[in-house]
Amino acid sequence: MRSRTENVTSTAYASNIVVSTRPIILLGFTIYSSAAAAQFIQLHNTITLPADDEVPVLMLPVAATDFLGAFWGSEGRYFSNGLVICNSSLPTAKAIGASDCWFDVQVATPI
Repeated sequence: MRSRTENVTSTAYASNIVVSTRPIILLGFTIYSSAAAAQFIQLHNTITLPADDEVPVLMLPVAATDFLGAFWGSEGRYFSNGLVICNSSLPTAKAIGASDCWFDVQVATPI
């Protein structure tokens, strides 16, 4: 499968980032959380920010004022609808947090 790689990056602190509104391959990301408490980073297979209580595809903890990095290799992880990454105070259900994250996401778009 041919693909085009690109970065999707915040321009300010945010609680979420809509990475793609079409099918996408997530290669990796780096997220900085400036929150004073630990929180969770959630990945959702959707094109818009999901409502609170929606269940993520995957969640990862990030410590207070810390970085979180993830890498899925050159094959990546496929999201069939699109990809939204957000912070949450809960691990398994979305409970959006404050605008305290900086997102830098690397993706491959199938062409």
